[in-house]
Amino acid sequence: MKKWLIILSFTAFAIETGSATKRLPKQFTQEEKIETLSKVWSEIKYNFAYADAIDFDADSVYRYYLPMVMRTRNDVDFMDLLRRFMAAFDDGHTNVGYPSYNWSRINDYAPIRAKEIDGRYYLSYVSEWSKLDSLAIGAELVEVDGIPVQEYVRKHYFPLFPGPERTKAFRVTDNYLCTGRIGSLFRGTIRQRNGQSVHFKMRTDERRLYRKKTKKEPREWTWTDFYKSRKENVTVEFLSPDSIAWMDIRLFDEDDIPTIRRHFEQIRNRARGLILDLRYCNGGSSIVGDSLLHHIIDADYLLIGKAMTRINNGYGRAQGNWQPQYEAFYRDRAYEMLPADTLRIDRSQILRMPIVILTGKRTVSAAETFLIQLMELPDRPRVIGQQTAGTTGSPLIVDLPHNAWVRICTLQHLYPISGKPFGKEGILPDEIIAPTLEDYLTGRDAVLERALKIIDPQ
Repeated sequence: MKKWLIILSFTAFAIETGSATKRLPKQFTQEEKIETLSKVWSEIKYNFAYADAIDFDADSVYRYYLPMVMRTRNDVDFMDLLRRFMAAFDDGHTNVGYPSYNWSRINDYAPIRAKEIDGRYYLSYVSEWSKLDSLAIGAELVEVDGIPVQEYVRKHYFPLFPGPERTKAFRVTDNYLCTGRIGSLFRGTIRQRNGQSVHFKMRTDERRLYRKKTKKEPREWTWTDFYKSRKENVTVEFLSPDSIAWMDIRLFDEDDIPTIRRHFEQIRNRARGLILDLRYCNGGSSIVGDSLLHHIIDADYLLIGKAMTRINNGYGRAQGNWQPQYEAFYRDRAYEMLPADTLRIDRSQILRMPIVILTGKRTVSAAETFLIQLMELPDRPRVIGQQTAGTTGSPLIVDLPHNAWVRICTLQHLYPISGKPFGKEGILPDEIIAPTLEDYLTGRDAVLERALKIIDPQ
């Protein structure tokens, strides 16, 4: 099963490297490529937190990829191959953090973008430069280069990403689907909402067009989204007429803790309910999550931070091939249990009001760590929305030549009361509510609406 996965990855790699390579960066020497793969393999072998979850030999994966690494012709091919190597370990915090090249210097967007909804892709952004009209907004992207789009993304993009298909399906819309080498041709077919199929072809040169047209913004056909970006990490709105506070956190940044505390003080004095929105929270520091717990859990103390991490012991490894008590060291499967810490709560700071927490597919990392500490507690806030990404765990940053780096998950989080391991299934909310295409097109936020009704059922 795993061998098949690796072969599939190589197939995708071979197909993608057919593009012109003369202009692509070639900083890595042959020796640096070998050293890089070897270094990443070594760190994974001895420090990867989920070694007990893989059913293949890490050494065999290294041996399989080494000759392919030596045959790569440029840094782009090499970095993509390194992505595939790391994706074999199937953890969202074990991946290439930054490649050795600037993506935007060799790639560009077509003047359209796609949004994944239930495994299907719909045009969420269409500019006049695409030569498509407003009927293209909300149209389903059904083919790319004559290949059904689901088959296309599985073949070309899924091997680049670790994790379950549900996360790969939306990750491909970040910097892959509807992109290509600068000036390359992007061709496909959309099915409009009226049932009409439209074939299109356009260049992936949106930034060049923007510069050529003296930075004039093209006309857009509404929707757009771009992950509902906000400039601030933390924003608070009071939704009238019921004075329900809506706190939207996009990043757990420790520098924002004083701001969050000030917001909570304002909410305590003004609001009669709180919606804590983590749907687009990209992680950060778990200390921020601990700070949130101080305000939303009515208890004297909480247990937090229970986890497991790998340990390596030379003597244990030496004895492990003949003494059973050391066998885990010999097989590179030895773990240390990190007991839960006690978080003391200042009960004078607790918000004594109805609280609802919103989650989404992009709720990830430290935001999930926060939810792990919360989910087993009695009388906790209700959690609604979508299943979270399913990846967190104190990554080890490994620096590589030419300013590239990768990260490797070193911590396997456990639910602090039961000790149950947190896994790729992520956090399942109490009530699953997934936005529909119609919601996006009309601007309706069904999850936020449901949260308001929970707080104020009248």
